[in-house]
Amino acid sequence: LLGDNPFIGVSHLAQEKAREETKEAALENKVSVIESAIAGGATGFTFSTDESNLSLLKYLRASRKDLLREMKYYILVPHVQSYVRKASIAGSSSLLKRELLNALPRASFLRDTIIACLRLKPEHFVTALLEAELSPYLNILPKEKVIAVLLHEVLTELIMAFDLPNLVRSLDSSLQKHGLTLGFETRNFSYFCEYISRRELWPEYLMTPINPLGYQMARSKEAVEKALGCLGETVKTIAINVLASGAVDMSQAVKYIGGLKDRMYAVTSSSTKPSRIRHNFQTLGSHLLVGG
Repeated sequence: LLGDNPFIGVSHLAQEKAREETKEAALENKVSVIESAIAGGATGFTFSTDESNLSLLKYLRASRKDLLREMKYYILVPHVQSYVRKASIAGSSSLLKRELLNALPRASFLRDTIIACLRLKPEHFVTALLEAELSPYLNILPKEKVIAVLLHEVLTELIMAFDLPNLVRSLDSSLQKHGLTLGFETRNFSYFCEYISRRELWPEYLMTPINPLGYQMARSKEAVEKALGCLGETVKTIAINVLASGAVDMSQAVKYIGGLKDRMYAVTSSSTKPSRIRHNFQTLGSHLLVGG
């Protein structure tokens, strides 16, 4: 799967690197990256609900429907970084007011917000807010190509920390009404696997860092490997940050991931350079696909 971090200026190592990648991520270059990723063997795009991604998808719908229909989509919500940036500029109260006003024109959001207040059940409000954030993307993407909606790690960890299984069930039920599947991103994979097992939640998709250094793999690399084995085919695991934010090269990554490939559903890679992304996917495919 093609990842979007360089497209939206996210780097887990250095802000300077992130700024440089953002400069390179002009719209035309993003399209070239998508073309090269598909040519290299990528089958999908996993992205955050960042405004720049919305602009990219609008462009593809208007000018490159062939590329839009070529990929499957895994949408990460909410886009936490955008809320942090807005709050740092205008303050948290202004941010909340703005988001409420943006979402209120949707009748279902207004209804669910009123219900949430009357019943004192925050899951109704969270569900409505995420639906509002997803709506513009679902209006663009071919419905049958949207494979999963993945909750951002911040919300995932809150669900686990405060034990909110009803929130998970509410989100799952809401997405199912739209023909969508719920998944989770987490940096605490082994802990979260224990939690979903204890609560018998069993989402279809989980996204987590997997790399030879154990970077961002909690509680440890060994614990994550064990959890992957325990999940079996119950959950489809998507590996992200396979290069440990650039600390290892692709040859090291595929050697490690190759030993786990029977336990994983997909692997992500990202770049602002078309030639590099094509090479990355060709390398991943030759080592990780069945018979590779």
